[in-house]
Amino acid sequence: MNMSAQAQPLGKIEKVNQIVARRGGKVANLVGILQDVQAEYRYLPEEVMAYVATALDIPASMVFGVATFYTQFTMTPRGRYVIKVCDGTACHVRGSEELTFVVQEAAGLPTDGSQTTTTDLKFTVERVACVGACGLAPVIMVDDKEVFGNVTPNEAQQMVQRLIAEDDGSAVEHKVEINEKVGDMPVEAPSKKIQSREDLEQAVVAFKAAVEAQKVRIMVCMSTACVASGAREVFAAFRTALDAKGLRAELKVMDKECGCGCDTPADEVKTTERRFSPAGPGEAGLIKAGCFGYCQLAPHIVIDPGNIVYSQVSPEDIPEIISETIEGGRIIDRLLYKDDAGKNCTTIEEIPFYAPQQKVALTTCGKLDCEDIREYLAFDGYTALSKAIFEMTPEEVLNEISASGLRGRGGGGFPTGIKWKACREAAGSLKYIVCNADEGDPGAFMDRSLLEGDPHRVLEGILLAAYAVGAEEAYIYARAEYPLAVMRLHHLLEQAKAFGLLGKNIMGSDFSLEVKVKEGAGAFVCGEETALLASIEGQRGMPRPRPPFPATSGLWGKPTIINNVETLAIVPYIVKHGAAKFRELGTEKSPGTKTFALAGQVARTGLVEVPLGTTLREIVFDIGGGMRRDYPYKSVQIGGPSGGCLTNEHLDMPLDYERLREAGAMVGSGGLVVMDGGTCMVEIARYFMGFIQNESCGKCVPCREGTKKMLEILKRITGGRTKPGDLELLEELAVVVADGSLCGLGKTAANPVLSTLRYFRDEYRAHIEDKKCPAGVCQALIDYIILPEPCIGCGACIKVCPVDAIQGERKQPHTIDVEVCTRCGACVEKCKFEAIVKSIEGGHTSP
Repeated sequence: MNMSAQAQPLGKIEKVNQIVARRGGKVANLVGILQDVQAEYRYLPEEVMAYVATALDIPASMVFGVATFYTQFTMTPRGRYVIKVCDGTACHVRGSEELTFVVQEAAGLPTDGSQTTTTDLKFTVERVACVGACGLAPVIMVDDKEVFGNVTPNEAQQMVQRLIAEDDGSAVEHKVEINEKVGDMPVEAPSKKIQSREDLEQAVVAFKAAVEAQKVRIMVCMSTACVASGAREVFAAFRTALDAKGLRAELKVMDKECGCGCDTPADEVKTTERRFSPAGPGEAGLIKAGCFGYCQLAPHIVIDPGNIVYSQVSPEDIPEIISETIEGGRIIDRLLYKDDAGKNCTTIEEIPFYAPQQKVALTTCGKLDCEDIREYLAFDGYTALSKAIFEMTPEEVLNEISASGLRGRGGGGFPTGIKWKACREAAGSLKYIVCNADEGDPGAFMDRSLLEGDPHRVLEGILLAAYAVGAEEAYIYARAEYPLAVMRLHHLLEQAKAFGLLGKNIMGSDFSLEVKVKEGAGAFVCGEETALLASIEGQRGMPRPRPPFPATSGLWGKPTIINNVETLAIVPYIVKHGAAKFRELGTEKSPGTKTFALAGQVARTGLVEVPLGTTLREIVFDIGGGMRRDYPYKSVQIGGPSGGCLTNEHLDMPLDYERLREAGAMVGSGGLVVMDGGTCMVEIARYFMGFIQNESCGKCVPCREGTKKMLEILKRITGGRTKPGDLELLEELAVVVADGSLCGLGKTAANPVLSTLRYFRDEYRAHIEDKKCPAGVCQALIDYIILPEPCIGCGACIKVCPVDAIQGERKQPHTIDVEVCTRCGACVEKCKFEAIVKSIEGGHTSP
């Protein structure tokens, strides 16, 4: 880099001073300061990092140590367009590797990954672990703003060409960005703050009435999956058309006197049965709803009353929807979902994806405006908190959570009540609550959907946890790769403060709580509790030995509760309805429901919530509709890299914490990536080991060196270069890594290998002994052949072969020299007659 490029940031050092002043000159804010610096300069100039060290009065080595630890940071200039190709599990099994090559080639970069940024600084292309939109796999993200789902290689090429045209000024159209700025979402201050229980009851009554006044509610899903499929354009089209006809109804703000303008006590308010009838002037509510769950319907809308579902809606459909359904009360058949038998499904309840589900964490997600606290109040929001503060002692709340049997929904299922009790009884008055919203597991998007679709429910859970253990400060540690969720979190905190439901003396009580959002910077290991705490403190996310456990010595050495998003979202339900009601769902030892992210080679992808104990067959085949391709079911990877594989023999096994542990797997965060007969389980083990090895913090030898050696062996196996004893050494290393690693990441790092060895050892042997990949995935172990009958000798394959491995006369069948062939697959893509196929163990597979 030339000196002028390095010196330029120094001329703007006042910008760094502004960043430090805004964030606060504390070490705990170091990660956030570096995030802002990178946002300003598109990378971290060395001189600026040195200045940050001076400004915070810390060693420069600490700043550089943090900058080099997190994958979000780069110390080399990035291009004007940063294109991230997701390589999460779901995307990986749906072809993300090929997608990466296409994007690199279109951007003018080498496809071997040796260069990630073009010399003209126009493009940076990166493969990233997961962007949390697994239901739309494969996925590409541009500039941390635009998300594109179900991307084909041709679409990826066109996307790069569009960006080139946009850059040179010849672009005609640009997709609406995924996220807005928090400043674009002003918080409407209530005319009366909620300063007592009575105020809350009156607010609930007022906003229930306001929702009832909306004769028809049009709920447009505005989750990442739907936004990536065009939901923002659909919403804008609805707003314009409804306003033009005078149909749109706004929620009314609270009356200055009593909150609703009436004297009806809250407990006497009755919700009338809503039946669908056409909307008149000012009677149609347009709602920015959260995730409905079924990602493959995106973008979709629900019209209530009636739960009428319209799928894959486009802006061009809006005039017809308004005239026919909103004004006319008539159903539009062509926009309805059709089941496998071709029958129209008018309502949510009729769609097979939804029918078996039971919702607790997601009970109001998709039913209310995810950006409006008034809507949450209309659905009895914060009434569980009110009940706790004014009817229950902290000990009684804690006891109710213990009695419910609620177990942590983000990992091994540790009992929540035990964790809370340890924190409450720990010495000291200063305690913290941390909401773990990092969700780094490839294949998981449950927490993202909750944060985007029902963030106030999560906040209410945080408030209840703080009340139970005696904490007055909380942190939400969210993935920076979730820009829409992060934006809504900031907005939610502003709303809650404006309404008097966050801060000092909440609802006039002695209970106070301050909540801050901390954005992660890209480190899977920070999903581990102690590493997450180190990151909040502004350090490298390195795990710490346990004990002491965070409940007794956590953030800055103080007692700390760490719960994931889903766990906290369930807490209001338990406090409101009681432990016994919660225990009616699930099993005795694993009560309640669990959300799963269903993705991969399954026909219907999306967000699923079912009682624990539901079988895998019910989820994959009844809800998911079975396989999407003409391959048989093979396996499900559950719980991300820390989980394991479930095979045909597990299809009728109830999914709960105990049964999964017996099967060598775990619930984990709840990612379910379905794999079919076209998936190589040895290659999947290599993929997971590559992910884990990259994400290892390097602190302990078993994880740092053991995963490296395991990856080397797996690369040899999938590359056809095995050595004698490789399989035995791989298994031995897996046991050593599991037994000897310091933190949860290392102790579960071997699970993908151990579970695939346990259930798919024959595939390993085929790779090692026969030098064959039964699934036809591992390029080094397959041969391409040309079938004489379909081949017409057009010569297209000869022209694209980079090593001249194809011979043949024109109009005569061609042949491939397998000794020369590099198995790049270029000929397969070029052949229009499907004459070139993979040859596996004497048979053929499809191209």
